[in-house]
Amino acid sequence: MKQFGPVSLYADGGIISKVLSFVQGLPGFYIAALAAIATFNKTDIDKTMPAPAPKIDIMIQGQSVAIELTRRRFLCSMFAFLTAESLILIVLAIFAQTAYLPIRAIISQSWQIWVSGLFSLFFFLLFWQMIVATFWGLFYLGDKLHQPDP
Repeated sequence: MKQFGPVSLYADGGIISKVLSFVQGLPGFYIAALAAIATFNKTDIDKTMPAPAPKIDIMIQGQSVAIELTRRRFLCSMFAFLTAESLILIVLAIFAQTAYLPIRAIISQSWQIWVSGLFSLFFFLLFWQMIVATFWGLFYLGDKLHQPDP
């Protein structure tokens, strides 16, 4: 069991296990939010967002075209991204818990800290990005979506 101080990373009761148990339920909620936004019956949600409206590039007949986002497209993109990110985190957590001991057996102890540190940095960067984007989505759904355009 690899530990940094009193915190276990890869063990069954470790921090990655705890994050996994939290994140496992999120894809269902994100998909439900995506479905609700995609079918929400309100005409204001299909108007272009107020200036400066965010833009994305889409491919139309092989040409990249920048379009201004509507609230519906913005929220659908956000919740699709959050669904994908939560699924990636689940796979990474399962991989980390399963592969930790075999990887530990084949790499030297001096490299174990580096590999574990880099993996943890990447994993928790994705995790906190997902948390921040979730709060942004909740704020937008709970407040911004219902404010009239200026």
